[in-house]
Amino acid sequence: MRKFINYPLFSLAIFTSILAGLETPFNTFSYSFFFYLIEKKHLSWIIPTIIGMILVFGLFALLNYWKNWTINRNIYAINTQLKTRYVLHSIAATTLSGPTESDHVSFFMNDLKLLEDNYWRQVFSLIGSVVMVLGTLSYALYSNVLVTLIFLGFMIIPTLTPKLFSKTIQAKTTAWSQKNQTLSGTVHDLFHGARLLKRYSAVTGFNGRLHLSQFVAIQFSSSWILNGFNQIVSGWNTLNSTQEIRQTVLNNVAVPAKVPNHTAPAVTTLALNHVTFAYPQAPHAIFHQLNLHLKAGDKVLIRGQSGIGKSTLIRLLLKEVRPISGQALVNQRDYTPNDAYQWFGVVGQTPIIFQDTVQANVTLGQPANPTSISTALTMAGLPELADHLNTPVRENGANFSGGQLKRLEIARALFFNRRVLLIDEGTASLDPATALSIHRQILKNPHLTVIEVDHHIPAEILPWYSSIYDLQAGHLVQYQGTNNPTQ
Repeated sequence: MRKFINYPLFSLAIFTSILAGLETPFNTFSYSFFFYLIEKKHLSWIIPTIIGMILVFGLFALLNYWKNWTINRNIYAINTQLKTRYVLHSIAATTLSGPTESDHVSFFMNDLKLLEDNYWRQVFSLIGSVVMVLGTLSYALYSNVLVTLIFLGFMIIPTLTPKLFSKTIQAKTTAWSQKNQTLSGTVHDLFHGARLLKRYSAVTGFNGRLHLSQFVAIQFSSSWILNGFNQIVSGWNTLNSTQEIRQTVLNNVAVPAKVPNHTAPAVTTLALNHVTFAYPQAPHAIFHQLNLHLKAGDKVLIRGQSGIGKSTLIRLLLKEVRPISGQALVNQRDYTPNDAYQWFGVVGQTPIIFQDTVQANVTLGQPANPTSISTALTMAGLPELADHLNTPVRENGANFSGGQLKRLEIARALFFNRRVLLIDEGTASLDPATALSIHRQILKNPHLTVIEVDHHIPAEILPWYSSIYDLQAGHLVQYQGTNNPTQ
């Protein structure tokens, strides 16, 4: 966890925690000294002593404020770095079989908050408790060694008790983390769009043996020593309860090396050759020796019932899942997922929209020339937004129509120069007129290669496709425009 620490700031927080920890030993001394003055009848010293004590208490109040400020600055710096690295790692490492959006958001909002409260803040609390115990114990021993040792003997039982329940504490911490599933708008947006982003690259006295001032010192000290030891042990157990969370953090903060943003060659041909695919533990294969061949500029429609494997076909092309046998080839060569993310733009049934601006939704935060953004918006059928790039987009795109959100996704793909569009039921939730308009915008563009999977494309749109296939029994059957399809 040291990699997240700003050492100068962390050292300052330790220093202030040590100074603040001296407040209780001073309290012990001041109360004892007050009774010493009464016992020795130094009444003329009482008023100056009270004034001095008030001034020192004020100094400790300022010191505690400074301590809290430095601790909070540390927490802010640590959380900023830790959470940023966690989000970046989670987005870059997203997989179909990995943690869900809810898992990520729960860890981000719950577990990292537990780490803040039960680990980072406990570290500084433990430092203060240790200083308090050592300072108070030293003064108690100075006052009377024997009585202090007697009191220390009573620490054994309360010290052992928290240790006996340390596993219970940790178990309850884990259970709390697992049961609380809260949401955060911005974070949910990031994790919800993780695959999209990847695609686009914490006593008594003894008579005659003890003077009044010593008795007060021992009694007052012993109480704080006992409490202080209990705080240390309890704090240590609380700190240890975050072990699982800390391990998860360490496993999920390494930001993968940035993939070189090379210019991929243009796609001239795309093929699926004899592809057989089944999900693990699935009783049957989804595809059996499936074949598909197309060239640049083709517009291909693949129809099929829900659950038959149309979306899986898209993931095969993206190399997000691997076939049991067969190959996916571009330009007659094998390719990697990173290559696929350079070539393919994906338009899904539910648009991935961020609560930001139009520009940020098109560019995904990447630096860009406004002209290129406006061009992409115009090509996608959103000329009205081309000169309004800073228009805010509300949560889930609530201030835009479904058609505009769909076109925003298409503009994103065009901005990133994705000349092959993979459309997964991209217009299924739109009204017929809007769906027709978007299809015209896409299918009439000679520079785009389109593979669309859907099961309810209107008849008037069918002539705009160069090829139509029906997905049946794990095979693609080409539709010839008659009642007699051919394989």
